[in-house]
Amino acid sequence: MMLAKRAIPRRPAAAAPQPSAAPRSGLQQRFGGSARSPRPPSPQALQGGSSEPTWRRDAANLMAAAPLSAAAHAAAGCGSSSDERAIAAQAVAPLATLPDTVRRLRQDPDAAVRAAAARALATAVEAGGDAARVEAVSLGALPPLIALLASPDVPAAERASAAAALAAIVDGGPDAVSSRSNPQRDAAVAAGAVGPLVAALSAAASAGGGAGAAALELGREAARAAANITSGFGAPLDAVIAAGAVGPLVAVLRRAAHQAAPGAAAGEPAGQHDTRDNGRGGGDAAACAWDAGRAAAEALANLADHGGSDETRRAIAAAGALAPLVDLLAAGLPDDASAGAAGGAAADRAGSHGRRARGSAAACAAAAATLAGLARCRALAGQLLAAGAVDALVKLVALTNRSPPADGSDGSAPDDALGSALEGLLRLSEDGGADAEAARAAVVRAGGLPALAAVAAHAAADPGDRGAGANALWAVWVFGELCKSPALHAEVAGAGVVDALLSLLESPDEPADPEAPQEAALLLSSFLAGSGNGSGNGSSAAAAAPELLRAAVEAQLPPLLARLSPAGRPERVQAALSALCWLTAVSRPLQLALLRNGAAPRLVELVEACGTAPDEAGVAASVLADLCAGGEEGRDAVVGANGVPALVAMLPRDQDGWACAALARIVSGEGAGAARRRAAAVEAGAVEGLQAALLRGRLPPAAAGAAEAAVRELRGAT
Repeated sequence: MMLAKRAIPRRPAAAAPQPSAAPRSGLQQRFGGSARSPRPPSPQALQGGSSEPTWRRDAANLMAAAPLSAAAHAAAGCGSSSDERAIAAQAVAPLATLPDTVRRLRQDPDAAVRAAAARALATAVEAGGDAARVEAVSLGALPPLIALLASPDVPAAERASAAAALAAIVDGGPDAVSSRSNPQRDAAVAAGAVGPLVAALSAAASAGGGAGAAALELGREAARAAANITSGFGAPLDAVIAAGAVGPLVAVLRRAAHQAAPGAAAGEPAGQHDTRDNGRGGGDAAACAWDAGRAAAEALANLADHGGSDETRRAIAAAGALAPLVDLLAAGLPDDASAGAAGGAAADRAGSHGRRARGSAAACAAAAATLAGLARCRALAGQLLAAGAVDALVKLVALTNRSPPADGSDGSAPDDALGSALEGLLRLSEDGGADAEAARAAVVRAGGLPALAAVAAHAAADPGDRGAGANALWAVWVFGELCKSPALHAEVAGAGVVDALLSLLESPDEPADPEAPQEAALLLSSFLAGSGNGSGNGSSAAAAAPELLRAAVEAQLPPLLARLSPAGRPERVQAALSALCWLTAVSRPLQLALLRNGAAPRLVELVEACGTAPDEAGVAASVLADLCAGGEEGRDAVVGANGVPALVAMLPRDQDGWACAALARIVSGEGAGAARRRAAAVEAGAVEGLQAALLRGRLPPAAAGAAEAAVRELRGAT
C-alpha cells in the first residue's frame, strides 16, 4: 500500500439545519429496498478493498530472458535474475527463493550482485505477499538493503534496486491504514532505514546529466518506500518527518512533474530516455516520471493527512510543493481542445498509451489527495488559489462526464481521485474570509457548477453505487458552501443545481449513502427558507439573491407533483414519491411549499387508488402523515382534499401503518380546526376502521400505538 486512504469526515453540525425527523424507510420497504444502511466509506476505500499500485506487475507476467551475468545486470540497470525468471514462470514458489537471495544480498562483495539480489528480493516479496515480507525480515534482509541504499558511491540504479526491495517489504497491503500494526515497517524504521531513504531521495532529486534516467528510477523507488512507511500512523510517520523527508520528496515531485509535462520526453537530452521495462511500471522516461510523481505525492499526502498537523502542511507548502502538485495534476488530465491537433506525435511521446494513461490517472489521484490534505490548513488557502489548485481540481471533477471506468484507464478520473478533488474544493470553499469567497468564485468561474451537478447525476443514475453516493455527498456539501456567497446565487439558480439536488431524492430504492439525499433535501430547504446559506453583504444584489434560489426550487415543484398520477408510469410515480419522502421529512418550509403547490390532492388521489397500486398508495400515505405532522396547515389541507375517507378505505391494506399514522395526526391537536377534523374522521368511519386494523394484529408497534391513541381521541369527541 502506498497512499493512505481517508474516510469522509462528517460535516460540523452548523453546516446545515438538522431535520426534525430522519427520513423513514417506508418508501424503501414498499419498493423493495433494504433497511437503512450505515454511512458508507469514502470512495477511496471502495476500490475493491485494495490500493495495489498500477505500476506493479504480477510476477507471472515478467518477461523471461536469457541468463545475464551480474555485470550485465549492472550495465543494464534492469532485467531479470534467474530467481525472478523462475518466479515469473511459476516454477518456484517465491518463499523458496528467499534464503539464497538474502544470502547473496548479505555476503556477496560485488555491489552489482547485491543489487541483482535486491531486485530478485523485490520480485519475490511482491509475489509472495505477507508471508514473504515476514520471511525476508526474519532472514536478515533489512540491514544489507539499508547499507546498499546508504552507499553514495554505488550507482543510482543499484540503490534503486535496494529501495524497491525495501518498499516491497514495508508495504502493508490494503489494510495498512485501517490496521496500525505493520511489524515490517516498524522493523525497517528501527533498523535505520529512514535516514538513508531521505538521502536517496535527495540524491535522486539533485542528480543531472546522463544520470537522469537512473536518478528518476531511484527517486521513484525511494518515494515508494517513503509512501509505504508513511501509510500508517505513529512512530514510523513521525520518523520520516523528523528526518527531513519533506524537502527531498518535494524535489522528487518537482523533477517528476517537469518530466511528465507534455513535450518533456521529446525534449530530454540523449541518453535520458530509457525505453527498457524493468517490470515496475515501465522503463520509458514518461511512465517512470508519472510513477515517481505519484509515489512522491502519495508520501506527501500521507504526511499532510494523518501526519496530521498544520505545521507539517505548512512545511510541505514552504518546500515548494504546491506548483508541482498542480502541474502534475494538470499534466495528467486530457486536454480535449488539443487532443485532435496533437495526433500521433503525442502518442509517440507518451510511449505505451495504455500504460501512460493508467500512470497519469494514478498520479492525478495522488496529487489531488495531497492538495486536499493541504487545504485542511486554512492558512494555505490563498497559496493554493494562487497556484491554480481550484482550476485543476474542477477539471478533474468534470471528467466524471465521461462515465469513466473505475481505474481511470482512459485518462479519466478514478473514484479516489474524484473524491479527493471534491474534498479539496470543499476545504477551500468552506468557512468565511476573503480566501473562501475567492475560492467559491473560482469554482464557479472554472465550470464547477455543471461538473458538480454531473457528480450528483451519476449517483442518481445508480443509487446502489456506494462510491458514487459518497462522491455525491461531497458535491452537495460543496454546493452548500458555494451558496454561502450571495453573489453566486444567480449562477447557482441557473446552472441546474436544483435539478441535480432533486435527482438525488428520486430513487425508490434505498440509496447506498442515505446522507447524500438527506443533505440535498436540507440544502433545498435552506433555499426555500430564504437563507440560501447566504452570509449577506448588505448590497441590493445580495438582498435579492435568496429569492433567486427560492424561485428556482418553487419552479421545480409543480412538474414534480404533476407526476403523481395513478395513470402515470409506475417508475415516474415512484421517483416523484421518493423525492417527496425526503422533502417532507426534513423541514417545514418544504412541506409548506408542497402544500401551496397542491401536493395534498394529488397524494390523496394515489391513496384512493390503493386497490390497483398498493405500493404507491402506501408511500403516498406516508407522505401525507409527514404533512400532517408538520402542523395545522397540513392536517387541514389533507382533510380538505377528502383525504380522511381515502385513508379509512386504505386501512384494510395498511400493512406498514402509514394510513393509521396519518389519521392519528389528523385528529390530534386543539381548537376549532381539530374538532372539525375529528368530526370528519368519525363520519368517515375511522373508529371502526382503526379498531378493525388493531384486531387484525398486523400493524407495526408504532402504528398500533398511533391507532389506539386515535381511537381514544375520536371516542372522546363523540
